[in-house]
Amino acid sequence: MTYDEIVAKIELVKGNYLNGNIDGEEMCEVLDDLCCDISECNSPFNIMSNDDSTTLYDSFEETDFTDLVVND
Repeated sequence: MTYDEIVAKIELVKGNYLNGNIDGEEMCEVLDDLCCDISECNSPFNIMSNDDSTTLYDSFEETDFTDLVVND
């Protein structure tokens, strides 16, 4: 899923709830389904998964910037 798809689904759920089309329980079910969809997709959001593989954040934390040269 792309960022835009996720935002669109969240806005749709919010709109349905505010318009009275779904109640709180149904909203929670839809949001749970969305969370499952996000965790299963192969997108940039996969960095939030709980698997043991190295994440994007880990690679930045492990990068050695001591030899970095900044040009003006």
